[in-house]
Amino acid sequence: MYECFESEVFRYEDGLDKVSERVSVFTGVAISDRPAPTNVSKLRPVNISQASLDLIADYYSSDFEKYGYTIDVPPLPGVRKT
Repeated sequence: MYECFESEVFRYEDGLDKVSERVSVFTGVAISDRPAPTNVSKLRPVNISQASLDLIADYYSSDFEKYGYTIDVPPLPGVRKT
């Protein structure tokens, strides 16, 4: 995450409607058309070890805390124990 110029941060999983609403307020221009979701990703098995996931969570722990994320990684298919 790169923040600059006192930017406002939006969480992707909270939806793009919040971004559109904020842009409308900031610019004074109503955004009425919202495109339907396209190119939606499918859940696929990953090839990563639990130890690697733990290292990633530890490295980004301050970002997780700052932006209100939990550090718990949801179960992912394909995660190796070692």
